[in-house]
Amino acid sequence: MSRKEAPRAGLLKAAMAGQISNAQVAVALRLSVRHVQRLKVRYGADGVAGLRHRLRGRPSARGLQAALRRRARELLRTTYRDVNDCHAAEKLREVEGLPISRASVQRLRRALGLPAKHRRRPREYRARRTPEARMGARRPRRCPRQSWPIRLVDQCLLCVNASALGGIKARRRQGAPYRH
Repeated sequence: MSRKEAPRAGLLKAAMAGQISNAQVAVALRLSVRHVQRLKVRYGADGVAGLRHRLRGRPSARGLQAALRRRARELLRTTYRDVNDCHAAEKLREVEGLPISRASVQRLRRALGLPAKHRRRPREYRARRTPEARMGARRPRRCPRQSWPIRLVDQCLLCVNASALGGIKARRRQGAPYRH
């Protein structure tokens, strides 16, 4: 029994004995009163085994059928061995007539131990910014309105504050001449 099904037996036994009501069982199990009534009928007929989920142990209805899975495995080992998952799924659908998805082909190929045909590139290294650049270092820049080279003393300097929070702010540095 699962954790969800384990406390059901004791509560249903108490409800059948009349010690607690169906509403109290419904609140404790987080079910509706009607569902508690259905569980009481199943518990009375089959005992604890009646409380198990009835689909337990059965194959999934959404899974591939055994014959389809067997045929796809055979083709993936032989004919479509050197083809990637997406192309193999297309060929299995179009040429072989097998209704199978790319994800199913990928699962089958991994279960067979066949590696992926398309090797993924490793992530590209991205250099981290220095602490000064991250915090918004102040550095002098030449005024963009000046197009001729002049001595550093005569330049109009802007103090650029590339702050991470406030964007780029510019102002004229004190003491620098403003000549245009």
